[in-house]
Amino acid sequence: MEQNRSKRKAKVLSTSKNFTEITEWYQKKRDFYKRLAIKVELIIKEILDNEKIIYHDLTSRAKDVESFLDKASKEKYIDPANEIMDLAGIRVTAYVESDVKKICEIIESEFKIYEEHSGDKSENLAENQVGYRSVHYVAEINSVRSDLPEYHRFQGVPFEIQVRTILQHAWAEIEHDRNYKLKGELPEKRDIKRRFSLLAAVLEMADREFDSIVNDIDIYIEDVKAETKKGYLQIPIDSISLKEYLDNKLSDVDIKSRELSIDQSTSVNELKRFGIDNLSMLDKLINQDFIEKFKEITPYPGNYLSFLRILMITTDVEKYFDKAKIPEFTAVKQSFANALVHFGININTLEKYRMEIYAS
Repeated sequence: MEQNRSKRKAKVLSTSKNFTEITEWYQKKRDFYKRLAIKVELIIKEILDNEKIIYHDLTSRAKDVESFLDKASKEKYIDPANEIMDLAGIRVTAYVESDVKKICEIIESEFKIYEEHSGDKSENLAENQVGYRSVHYVAEINSVRSDLPEYHRFQGVPFEIQVRTILQHAWAEIEHDRNYKLKGELPEKRDIKRRFSLLAAVLEMADREFDSIVNDIDIYIEDVKAETKKGYLQIPIDSISLKEYLDNKLSDVDIKSRELSIDQSTSVNELKRFGIDNLSMLDKLINQDFIEKFKEITPYPGNYLSFLRILMITTDVEKYFDKAKIPEFTAVKQSFANALVHFGININTLEKYRMEIYAS
């Protein structure tokens, strides 16, 4: 009876639009929800980083007071403070749909999910519909974590997690921005509504094609790994095949960074201009003698690109600087110069080609 009276009182508060009490309540509680959102964001970030799952963005927020009051004013809420479950929100933006699936699997295993309030918004679209797509979860911190002192005060408190791709996020931001021209029901005149729907369809198709391309790249990576481990190296050099080959070939060499470079095409283009266009040709240069001599200067503070440059310069210095070097390559670290000296290259050679040396 007392509970029913309490609900009726909240209903009167809501329908009369007298939000003084509920506004004061949320203003006091907003910092609590902000801290909850940050805690969950850090949990998800740590797990995704540990699992090496790449994502574009990961953000958190506590619903602002205006948005809360907007939502609380809807008739369906009798007790907004307990019925609104997205006061703390976390959003993970992935690159492609297959990454969304991986992220969702982790969220479902690491948090207590409110199944009745969670789901994939794409499933709400009919076969002939296009539009908003995103996976929404209402969840809470699981019992394993909530028993820990740093999480105990958040026990049983729900929050929302959204997972979507970049393209889904772009669509959602345009479609849901209350201040933008595309918000709400669009006019039929001049085919505006139809064109908007067509655009949604194009974005969905692009999302699927990006996902398909990424999956094909993953298959190619596995094929290259298998072939190179078998010793089959008649494979054209590209950023993927080169990286997989070097990871395998130099697995016991101490190199600081196992990246080709910031611009991964630089390594490939320099090798091709040097006359090396498949892994077999490269493998003949990276022989065991070269590797053993290179090991004498490790740990080497450079990356794969500088390793390949040392290889080409020590193989044919004139050919490298005349044919392969990109115009932007105008300076080297002292550690790079020392490596060349270790291989018997006269350091004055660099000055001849107007290469500057700076401290590592």
